[in-house]
Amino acid sequence: MGVVIIILVLLVGGFLWFKNNSFISQQPPVPDCEKNGYYKKEEYLQEYTVKQGDSLISIATTQLGDSSRVNELISLNDDKNLYSLEEGWELFLPPSQQTSGRVKKFGGKIYKIDANYVYIQLHPGTELESMGIPKYHFDSIQNWSSFHLNDCVIILLDEAPREGTSTIISISHQ
Repeated sequence: MGVVIIILVLLVGGFLWFKNNSFISQQPPVPDCEKNGYYKKEEYLQEYTVKQGDSLISIATTQLGDSSRVNELISLNDDKNLYSLEEGWELFLPPSQQTSGRVKKFGGKIYKIDANYVYIQLHPGTELESMGIPKYHFDSIQNWSSFHLNDCVIILLDEAPREGTSTIISISHQ
């Protein structure tokens, strides 16, 4: 009987030692969300076809309602020389609210919420496996209380150029 107890103590102790020493994966579960990771621009931004006589100011004015939003057009379409527009080009338009022009959309699963961050699982097993978003970014989101651990979400984020100035434009359930 004493040998059986010693074996059980060793097995339980060994399991706890392995678990505490990260031999058993502590990684968040693999998401089962419909969309994980970053979207392509064409999946979430409206496109506009440049017409003869268009300028950045005319596109910003007619399509966005504000000529001062030219810099957003330039940032979103940084693969083109927008100072020399060509008829027929497809340009991405920013969302309706003013942004820095560095807009990203991504999906994933909320796998951890602590006092300072909300963690989203993006691509398990890659360098883009997950991201932590400072919790204060969610303060202005009206429906934030409807989101919980393991929810699949889609986030539209304005990645402003200065550190700490990013803004969540929207968050929704998948």
